[in-house]
Amino acid sequence: MGGSRKRWRSLFGEKEQAAPRPEIPAFSTYETRAPSPQNCIDVVPGWNTRFPDEIGVVAGDVIDFTDARILWALDRFGDASGRDVLEIGPMEGAHSALLERHGANVTAVEASKNAFLKCLITKEIAGLKRTRFLLGDCVPFLEETEARYDLIVACGV
Repeated sequence: MGGSRKRWRSLFGEKEQAAPRPEIPAFSTYETRAPSPQNCIDVVPGWNTRFPDEIGVVAGDVIDFTDARILWALDRFGDASGRDVLEIGPMEGAHSALLERHGANVTAVEASKNAFLKCLITKEIAGLKRTRFLLGDCVPFLEETEARYDLIVACGV
């Protein structure tokens, strides 16, 4: 029967209806530039963080990796080397990087999905090794965790 339908269509000019195809370019989300830290920054728009010049990226210009508020807190706290720090609201990870640069082991809890992605990008670009970013609300985290911290920083909430 299938063959006779095709013949019928060819004789009388009926055309088979093709299923509509989605108009999605196959490679529309692929990066075409050579790998670079700037590509990572460009994935998520709206950065506030100004990265150190040696990293060589253009992002934001509000928060930087030498934020005086964090330096003030570290000055009062003392040596952070090997200390466990909980950061609530790491925003884009610059403060986490500063804490790690001063020797801290950082657990950072971020509720904003967009900011969390920026934190992961910062972790990669800045080469953070002792910082762990967690996505979620800090209140249930604090209620449920049994971990103990030497210092808690809540600058981004």
